[in-house]
Amino acid sequence: MAESEAGADADAETEWEFSDRAKVGALIAVVGIVGTGVVDFALTQVGAPGVGGAVWAAGYALTILSLWYVLLRPIDLG
Repeated sequence: MAESEAGADADAETEWEFSDRAKVGALIAVVGIVGTGVVDFALTQVGAPGVGGAVWAAGYALTILSLWYVLLRPIDLG
């Protein structure tokens, strides 16, 4: 394999590197969505579906707010 081909392969590998902000955003999304769903399920199973729904709604809203703060707010559109 020629050096230029090896360099092209290295560039292709680094093309999919995510920034730290994107990694934090993915973590927030996974924990926020899965975590609130698990807590909602657990509370519903122990007989508190109203509390489970409230926790799910609050957790989901907090997840959306956190994703906005981490991923969208820093974007300069001007």
